[in-house]
Amino acid sequence: MSAPPILYAGPAHARRPLDLIFVHGMGAGAWIWERATIPHFVAQGYRCWAPDLASAQERAQRRGGLDLYARRIARAIRAAGRPAVVIAHSLGAAAAQNALRMGAPMAGLALMCPAPPYGMARAGAQLMLRSPQDWRALAALAAHGPRAAAAERLIRLFLPRGADPELLAWLAANLRDEPWTPMVQALGLRPFAPPPFWLTPWAPRPPVLTLAGGRDPITPPLDAAATALWHGGRAHVLPEAGHLMMLEPDSARAAHALLAAWLEEIAAQPRRPNSASRALGSF
Repeated sequence: MSAPPILYAGPAHARRPLDLIFVHGMGAGAWIWERATIPHFVAQGYRCWAPDLASAQERAQRRGGLDLYARRIARAIRAAGRPAVVIAHSLGAAAAQNALRMGAPMAGLALMCPAPPYGMARAGAQLMLRSPQDWRALAALAAHGPRAAAAERLIRLFLPRGADPELLAWLAANLRDEPWTPMVQALGLRPFAPPPFWLTPWAPRPPVLTLAGGRDPITPPLDAAATALWHGGRAHVLPEAGHLMMLEPDSARAAHALLAAWLEEIAAQPRRPNSASRALGSF
């Protein structure tokens, strides 16, 4: 089965020392970064890559897994051919943490509204207790795809401040079914992230930045903070942001500013391999 394509956008000649690899979340694809985030960073001189984690056939057959997704991320890093920072959202953050565990070389890892390294079970239980109807809508989305869930509930879950009709129509036209396996694995029954940094303090790791939405009920700020602590990184909470912060204009601007400053910090640091870094041929 052929691998899905990797989207590329950027200047003809590299103007920055780092490339950026954008990893989408559940039901999305590389297209979700094209609306605002990739154009912003291309304008700043970055070469940007965005892999589709699952092919159309894999989505139709509900096939896949976090190990396969990790290999897709590694393939994008290999395509870049130079130091790269991975910026991953939601379920894609679980895949990126899995790629880190498997030894993918990353100059940095930014996790936006991430599936935490211990899994989504805690956040799912919190949502079920606080809003059973929202939990059922999210479960329907995961089990049967976007057309099986109540649209108004999905808007409340992903874009709690609402959105204009054009954006909602664009999302409805592009969202796809997600294979079951990676979603089950993201619950954390099997570890998908490297061990907590305090258990292996001697092992080099890339810088990790975690961004959380203060109004995100799917991956709440508590889990984002715990994710940052797990990786020895730092967390920022955007108080009014929802789960799809990259599609909320003001939240996207704030996230872009935080990412840009963090990327400048990484570029100024000496290069160092991340923990368990192996040749990409091992993927």
